[in-house]
Amino acid sequence: MRNKNCILCKYRNDEEGCKKAIWNPNWHCPTLSNLYYGKLIYHFPGNLIYKIQNMVWDYKYKKYYESFNEDHTENDEIKLIFAVRSGDDLTPCDKPNLETMNDLEVIYDKKNNKYSIGIETVYCFKNRIEKENYLMFLFGRFYEFMKDNGYKTTTDPFYMCGGCGEYDSLEDAYAAFKCFVIGYCHFGYCQNNSNIK
Repeated sequence: MRNKNCILCKYRNDEEGCKKAIWNPNWHCPTLSNLYYGKLIYHFPGNLIYKIQNMVWDYKYKKYYESFNEDHTENDEIKLIFAVRSGDDLTPCDKPNLETMNDLEVIYDKKNNKYSIGIETVYCFKNRIEKENYLMFLFGRFYEFMKDNGYKTTTDPFYMCGGCGEYDSLEDAYAAFKCFVIGYCHFGYCQNNSNIK
């Protein structure tokens, strides 16, 4: 059997037969989900189960969004400290928040009193130089934020582990990101210039 949803289908063990049947416009696949959403939710007890499911989903949805502040930068557990909004973010929001797609975000965990950094890495770059430019752009924006808000930018990153993890202060998170970006870019420069050690 290919799928637990196919338990009622006569083609459950015949993949080729299933593929042929799907292309037949008169064929209605008897999967469990098709039966449930196509017939059972209109009759008792299916309609009762469907209503209860929706009530649970609505409750979870409302509870999740009740904890957010007005501009969605903070909830009961975390707070967005800084973010660089992605150029391909499709949300209608004016500013970056916890619901937008961000290239770089610094989040404060209220429960653990820690800062963390997230970097968007889904992009495809033509070469390493584009990757380095992307990281340097994010670092530049983070540096501007730190300077504009009066944070120290000269913290010693000696004990930092890299561009991800949890940090005790925003300065430590900045230092770790700085160490990560400079190290990554320097490593690429050393790779391209084999005479540099």
